[in-house]
Amino acid sequence: MDTRHILISVGFAIFLPVFALAGIFAGNVQNPPSHEATARQGQPPAISSFEASVNEAVSDTPTQPAESPEIQQGQGLKEAQSASQDETIKEDNADDTPTETQPTSVDKEPSPQTPLIQDWKDFLSKYNSAPANLPVSSVMMSSNSLFLHGVRSPDLFPIRNWQVPLMDIDGLSVLAVELPDNKILYEKDSLTARPIASISKLMNALVVVDSMALDEKVVISQNAINTTGTEGDLVVNEIFSVNQLLYALLLESSNDAAVALQEQYDRNNSGEGITFLGTMNQKAHELGLASAFFEDSSGLSQNNVASASDVATLIFEAYKNETLRGILALPIYETKSKDGISHRWVSTNSLLGAISGVVAGKTGYTDEAGECMTIVTKITNDKSVVTVVLGSTNRIQAMTNLITWVKDAYYWQ
Repeated sequence: MDTRHILISVGFAIFLPVFALAGIFAGNVQNPPSHEATARQGQPPAISSFEASVNEAVSDTPTQPAESPEIQQGQGLKEAQSASQDETIKEDNADDTPTETQPTSVDKEPSPQTPLIQDWKDFLSKYNSAPANLPVSSVMMSSNSLFLHGVRSPDLFPIRNWQVPLMDIDGLSVLAVELPDNKILYEKDSLTARPIASISKLMNALVVVDSMALDEKVVISQNAINTTGTEGDLVVNEIFSVNQLLYALLLESSNDAAVALQEQYDRNNSGEGITFLGTMNQKAHELGLASAFFEDSSGLSQNNVASASDVATLIFEAYKNETLRGILALPIYETKSKDGISHRWVSTNSLLGAISGVVAGKTGYTDEAGECMTIVTKITNDKSVVTVVLGSTNRIQAMTNLITWVKDAYYWQ
């Protein structure tokens, strides 16, 4: 035997066992011990983390990949076992009441999705198909501009313009409210009851127009003339109509006129136990003025009180009355009493004609109340703002600042 044959024999002797071991190992990898075999050996079937992740992925995947012959054979066995179990269950339930068979889980065709809204124009065309007309202005350059130009809904206004900072208005109680929607635009301690001085005369006027004829004659008494204040320049025994005295009451803020109207009302109702002051307070209750109370008809008493919120309701109620609205809108009224005495009554509301949109107002002052004022300002055809300042040191300046701020701090159309 030559050297070549010797080397070949030695090579077979060395590598043949190696190949045999490799084959055994490969066989084990391709055909791992089944879970059933492992269980027969007394050990729980071990599922690797890889197998668990594969099982989870398979369970979540609607379609199955092609399976190997070995897996198909194993699944065939499982399906046969499952069919056998189903037959057993059917036999057990043969006598039971039939129930609806639950549909098996199948892949469904995807339902049509709602088209995506691509931009703000799509949104507006879908949800705001009939917008109101909003004038486009090049001045509106804030972040609200795009929204306002697109939506154009009058129900949204007024909208705060945050480019205008908040202003501190002089007054113990301050309020600006858009009516009739009751949108609060500015507020400072508006629910605290405070003396309101001659703003009380608004309630006096409401009671008069509700309960007395406007052409009814009123004789001015000495008691009325003795009331503090000379506004109105009334004369004892002078005769006026109720309508005339309302001008003196609301424009000049005449205390004499307030008492004269109260006396006439009490004479008319003397046999019924009804008093003018009682009716004023009853009217406040009917209007929901929770903090309001009236001790006299003119406002001289410090016990005539109301909150800024209640004052706003009070003047707006007066403004809704056609007779009172016409009186409150006048800066000057000239008339003659039935005795031929001429009178010229000038409104204490100096903002009439001075600020655009101011259509009504009432002032008041006592030492306890400080300077008070309430104004109705028409902003647009259908939106008005009622502003109230109580306990101010300068009511004209405070009210001017408040009205100007409200106009600037909100978008109105």
